[in-house]
Amino acid sequence: MAYSKRRTGHMMGFMKTGVTGATPRTGGGKATLRRTPASGDAPDQEGDAARWLEIGADGRVVIPAAMRRALGLPKGGPVVARVEKGELRLVPPAAARVRAREILRRHVPTGVSLADELVAERREEARREAESGDG
Repeated sequence: MAYSKRRTGHMMGFMKTGVTGATPRTGGGKATLRRTPASGDAPDQEGDAARWLEIGADGRVVIPAAMRRALGLPKGGPVVARVEKGELRLVPPAAARVRAREILRRHVPTGVSLADELVAERREEARREAESGDG
């Protein structure tokens, strides 16, 4: 039995009402659906919508504009990439900074300023060098 693109897309969970922008692709005698961008296929406010993206021959992946906007990523801007539990995670720089601060908070006691400690250490080192004549 042959199914329409709309019915096949609905069964595969591409969209609740069917598939827009899905094109049949044949290869090796089997017909498959390859997900292509649709105009109404934008992530929700948290950027949770899943999308099939293609890796180009040069290894590049294009992040759709709607996803970049949801993450606050400017076109051509930096992004932190890491592999975590078998998944590629792309993290906006602002979120990476928040995560780094959270990690530091676990290891630095409340009320301690690492900047103040560094300045104090440098001043002490400079004082010692001045006393010994090494400066």
